[in-house]
Amino acid sequence: MRLLLALFFISAGMASGALRDQEITLEPGWNAVWLEVEPQKADGTPQSPAEVFQGVPEVAIVARYLPANARFEFIEDVSVDSLGNDFWLKWRRDTQVGGNTLGGMEGNTAYLIFNRSEAAVEMTLNGAVSFHRYDWQPNSFNFVGVSVGTLAPTFSEYFSPSGTHPLNQIYKLAAGKWVAVAAGERMRKNTAYWTYCGGSSSYQGPVPVLLPDLTEGVLDLGETVKFTNVTAGNLAPSASGLTLLRLVNDGIVVRDATGGSGIVDFDITTDGTGAGTLASRSSATVRLEIERGWTTAPPMRENLYLVQASIAGGSSYQQYLPLRARSDLAMVAAAGAPLPGLWVGDVVMTHATSLVAGKAGSGPRLESVRRPMRYRVILHGDAGGQTRLLEHATLMKKQQASDQLPDEFVVVVDDTKIPDFIGIEQRGGKLVGKRFDTAGYDLPRSVLPTVQDEANPNFAPATLSTEYLLSLPLNGALAPGGVITTQPNSLVLDAWHRTHPYRHVFNPEHAKGFRIIREMRFEMDAAGSPEADRTPGFGASALSGVFEESVYGLTKPGDVHRSRGRFVIQRVSEVSSLQ
Repeated sequence: MRLLLALFFISAGMASGALRDQEITLEPGWNAVWLEVEPQKADGTPQSPAEVFQGVPEVAIVARYLPANARFEFIEDVSVDSLGNDFWLKWRRDTQVGGNTLGGMEGNTAYLIFNRSEAAVEMTLNGAVSFHRYDWQPNSFNFVGVSVGTLAPTFSEYFSPSGTHPLNQIYKLAAGKWVAVAAGERMRKNTAYWTYCGGSSSYQGPVPVLLPDLTEGVLDLGETVKFTNVTAGNLAPSASGLTLLRLVNDGIVVRDATGGSGIVDFDITTDGTGAGTLASRSSATVRLEIERGWTTAPPMRENLYLVQASIAGGSSYQQYLPLRARSDLAMVAAAGAPLPGLWVGDVVMTHATSLVAGKAGSGPRLESVRRPMRYRVILHGDAGGQTRLLEHATLMKKQQASDQLPDEFVVVVDDTKIPDFIGIEQRGGKLVGKRFDTAGYDLPRSVLPTVQDEANPNFAPATLSTEYLLSLPLNGALAPGGVITTQPNSLVLDAWHRTHPYRHVFNPEHAKGFRIIREMRFEMDAAGSPEADRTPGFGASALSGVFEESVYGLTKPGDVHRSRGRFVIQRVSEVSSLQ
């Protein structure tokens, strides 16, 4: 389930660089407008009303309510005289320089705008967008609006779960007068309302969301944050749905790290993809993984998402979600040249998640383990920089016609080719190859999904392929500062893999297992870093760094086991090809 929805209060200029258009219609006379976007100057500060409405002479007055300076317990019809100086910031087109008190027009803010013409004025405003969080003033009317979808929710659908915003104390502007709304009336786009708050309230709509990494309306993950949690709840009396749609792709890849279901970036054209459902009076947490794959300027990138909450009867409301991340391009540029050859070493796991039911602390958070786990890894890099994961390898040499010719060493991964070469060390009076093995992982079986169906629980193949991969291609190169990862859905133990932990040779109930997927990530230390300086031979005969692994399918569906530690690998041969 993918959940992403939040509201964030912004009291100053928006920090987001994402720009969107907002189309508004100003009827003759007074208009109560909910401004979603923030028109900005070149320096990123909000434009003044004079700048925003420079080409719209029909707009004569703009006013913004100051909730910090007033507590409105009664609503009076709007007029120039009703806009007291203590409660409102105002701009008038005919006011002399220095007489206006309203400076910049901020986004996610309600305004009163007077159209002095006798015809409606349609205009499009372009500005920055960000998350909005309501900051309710208790025991007072608040001047607010809601960003609604194609079918707007009714006031009852939106405010009934709050318990602090009475439906009979919400007012709309009609012909210059404030009129009570009907509970079953639908909210209007771009419209602000006087909404009473009885007592203290932190209400953010029927589907509230917590985003710990939200900063000034932007989900800002900086250079180092790789995972971020999103917790959503449903206060509505029936199930609510959430959908994440990507409006702008600036290169940041977002993955669902909760259930291993993959990338959750969905273009606006795939409306509905990635929807999640929350039962009434329930909540859920989604863990997102951020991938910074760009290597060219600018170092900071910002994706923009539209998050829609669908509630009863198909109505919806929505928010913009800018997501920002930065890549250390200097470190990327400093990554050394690939180091070909055979590399053998150990990973030592020091942190892991706990999936024990009922155990305190069980969940997606990494915890220190009581006893570190160690296992061997075998990697090989060729002359072109392609890295491969090996399960075993044997160092041997070619047979030469003369002892005077130099030795030509080989790395053998296909055991059927061992007789074609000679050993390099004495054992029991014979020359044998130097072999490296690992029990830490198994390479996938070579299968065709159309022939060996894992999805059908009743399917049993007539024959099982016993062909297993000898090496597994990886992304990335063996180099200081580099990053190596398994390719998506590549390191797999299929249902009939020879070492599958759920298979049992004598029990027909365990003839097949579940599909298990492992994802590995080797992040090499940068040359000159303290960690690299503590590794003898770093950058020539040794590499070290941070190792992370995720295992999907080992427990119940949807669970993922994660672990992290460090690795040190030694180059045991510079041979750049495999036999």
